[in-house]
Amino acid sequence: MAGRGKLPAGPATLRVMTFNIRYDGPPLAGILGAPDWAARREAVLVTIREADPDLLGLQEVTLGQLRDLAAGLPAYDWVGRGRDDGHEAGEFTPIFFRRDRLALIDSDTFWLSDTPESPGDPAWGARLRRITTWARLRAGRRTWWLFNTHFDHESPLARHNSARLLLERVGAAGPRLLVTGDLNSTPRMATYRLLTAPGSGLFDARRRSARRHEGAGRTFHPLFDGRAIARIDYVLVGAAVDVLRHRALDAPVNGLYPSDHFPLVVDCRA
Repeated sequence: MAGRGKLPAGPATLRVMTFNIRYDGPPLAGILGAPDWAARREAVLVTIREADPDLLGLQEVTLGQLRDLAAGLPAYDWVGRGRDDGHEAGEFTPIFFRRDRLALIDSDTFWLSDTPESPGDPAWGARLRRITTWARLRAGRRTWWLFNTHFDHESPLARHNSARLLLERVGAAGPRLLVTGDLNSTPRMATYRLLTAPGSGLFDARRRSARRHEGAGRTFHPLFDGRAIARIDYVLVGAAVDVLRHRALDAPVNGLYPSDHFPLVVDCRA
């Protein structure tokens, strides 16, 4: 797996990563021997360490996984809240950031619902609560905003309304804007088109990259065999952000795929 490589020096350039690590739960239904978190934990950590991101948006992270990641990534601090109670219950969409490159200004989590400031019930036809965690961080004299999210996998209405709410929130952010997440939407679906429509202020980093995309073209591979079936994970950027490189990390670690999603790594500057 490729490491950091050479990035232009200075606080204007950042490496951003998005990674759905798959929650710590029972093996995938009908797939005997699908690896659990204990088997995948080191592969996830190796993947992150070798990518060496400055900013990292994670999805499907349970509390135990969060503690393992924090212990295994000592160069990083993190922010986030559990989606079920706003504290430690349920999955997190945490943001990790390198404390030697970035200083946290503020952060919070909001719910993808009609009551975004409180947990409440699942909204808009979804069975599960869904959240977005955001952070405003300083790199040198520059301020960056990162919104990390995970949209619903079943309800088109939930995804549509989640996209509308996210656009409302990112509209108040500064020009150095980043969105990471599992949108559970392919580029042909209405949710993606809404988020990247002209005037939305967001652009698909893959399409904005100065270099051709590297690695697998799709990101979700439910059988842990690397044969991805859908592109549903994204890094989106604001108009002020130039994308230097866009990659999917699709190689196994010691013969094991860390998750059922390939992480994306984006080098950018503003």
